Order: sequence, then C-alpha cells, then structure tokens
Amino acid sequence: MHDLDDCDNIYALADKVRLKQCLLNLINNAVKYNIDGGAVNVILQHDERHIDIMVENTGSGIPEDKQSELFQPFNRLGVENSSIEGSGIGLVITKELLEKMQGNITYSQGSLLGACFKVSLPIADVDAVPAQIDFSCPYDPDLFLPFFDSGKNILYVEDNISNICLMKNLLKPYSQLDLVCHDDPFLGLYHARTQHPDIIILDINLSGISGLELVKLLKVDSKTQHIPVIPYRQMRWFMM
Repeated sequence: MHDLDDCDNIYALADKVRLKQCLLNLINNAVKYNIDGGAVNVILQHDERHIDIMVENTGSGIPEDKQSELFQPFNRLGVENSSIEGSGIGLVITKELLEKMQGNITYSQGSLLGACFKVSLPIADVDAVPAQIDFSCPYDPDLFLPFFDSGKNILYVEDNISNICLMKNLLKPYSQLDLVCHDDPFLGLYHARTQHPDIIILDINLSGISGLELVKLLKVDSKTQHIPVIPYRQMRWFMM
C-alpha cells in the first residue's frame, strides 16, 4: 500500500458530488460520535487497483454485538435515546452510493482505538471516454401535467439516468413545478422524510429495494404517509 504522499495523479472511479457526500457523512459521524477533545484521522492509501480512504476517531466505537446491525435503515445502534441527533439512515445511503460507484465500505477498530470506516474505490482509467447521453425528449409534456395538479414540489426516485433526463425535459416548460431527482431509494426516502414534497413519483423496479418496498416504508412513516405516491412501471402509472 502507498500513503498520501504517493497519490499524485491517482484518481478514484467515482462521482465527485456523491463521493464528497459519502465522505462528509463519515467525517460528520466521526466528529459527532467522538469524545470531548478527541481526534479524527482521514487516511488515504492505494495499491495498483484500489484507493482506500479511512475515517477514524477516538470515540467508543461500535460494540461488537451491534456491528452486525450496521447499514440497516433507521437503526441507530442503541444511541437513539441519547442527546446526539441523527436519522439512522446516513450510513445506509453512504453504502448504497459507494456500491453504485463499484466501491464498498467496511468497519473496524482504528489505530485511534475508536470507530474506523474504510471506503474502497477502484482506480480510474483517466483515458476512458465517458458515454454520451441523449437528452432529447420525444414525449408531449402535457400528457403528464395532470399528475402534478395537487402540488408544486415533486420528488422523483429513479435509478435510470435516461429516465431522469426525460422527466427533467418533460417538466422544463412548467416553471411552477420544482423537481428534485434521486437515483438512490434511500436518498429519496431521506429527502421525503426531511423535505416533505407534495408528490412522490418512483420507479417500481428500483435497485437496492424495490419501488413497492419504498412505498410501504413511506406509508408506515408518520412523516411521509400523507404524501401522494405515483409508482410506475414502463410508463404505466398508478396513484397511491
């Protein structure tokens, strides 16, 4: 393994915005679940194929009997009754995002004897050419407007980037509509719980969890159960 000094001209295969979101979440947790006056280390290493980023602190770590419950939605591992605020979904979102970027995240006890989360991502081929996406819109947006009469803030959960681009183009003529898109179901769930959109549109065939499972989570949560949900499959729409 090589350390930070040997990482010049080494790039991770990752989305810059999403990777930043993952690392900020881990660093925020390392600070939040630390002792007073404690330390946080961020360590960067790489080998021939992967870049590893370790975030560790001097906190009490995660008890061994709770480690199997890591990355479970809304599971705060016993600290939900403490004064430390949290949603119990940050690590779930981080794991999902990293896996979508062909990476992974693992937990261990760090050199500071607290918690240590290691993010591993493949090294990018800087000579690779990104695929081109067709942003044209072949549909009449007026066909979709009746779905949005009851609200202006729309959450769209879809993991197909072409469909996301299509939806953005469909609604572009309607400035009164505010569209927020998430390609990760757990990010969409977190947005719904914290931002309370007027309408949620989601694909039934999501990865990670299915759209129908996401609907169930939305409908049993007191913060989101009142929001109309429109699941669809291959442009067949259903109101729930």
